[in-house]
Amino acid sequence: MKKYPKIGIRPTIDGRQGGVRESLEEKTMNLAKAVAELISSNLKNGDGSPVECVIADSTIGRVAESAACAEKFEREGVGSTITVTYNKVSNVAGYDVVLGTSSKNDNGELRPYRYGDHKILNINKNKVTVQFKNVPKKNWVVGMRSFTKDPDTNKKVFSRWSNLMPAKVK
Repeated sequence: MKKYPKIGIRPTIDGRQGGVRESLEEKTMNLAKAVAELISSNLKNGDGSPVECVIADSTIGRVAESAACAEKFEREGVGSTITVTYNKVSNVAGYDVVLGTSSKNDNGELRPYRYGDHKILNINKNKVTVQFKNVPKKNWVVGMRSFTKDPDTNKKVFSRWSNLMPAKVK
């Protein structure tokens, strides 16, 4: 039987304690388990075997939990992933997040460049985490921007690109 990469599920959560995080722990882990079941029940590998999922041992709201998750994923043979978490902005319609191999100055602002399929567009305004899966091993640059809709034309009006953040897939 051929070994296929597994899908890693990172239950990312707001790390603020004092009631915020605690109220979401169980819900977030249950959602991660439900997603794993949905994937394994409906997706098959090339030989017809079910796709395997690996869930982090705990929710991830701090650096140490993220590091423990990365170690588990490496041990378990999870394909490379990059998770991007950001803060919501009020009065937006949604977000675009892009993972590029380099950056370039375009119209006076630095933006990700050479991203190919590594973009997630039209993200719901209430979502605060996106995940890029099966990302090739190399250095990446992550950028995002929010958008609103022009009420007259219904076209997107973009914010400036965020400060770019480096990401490395080993």
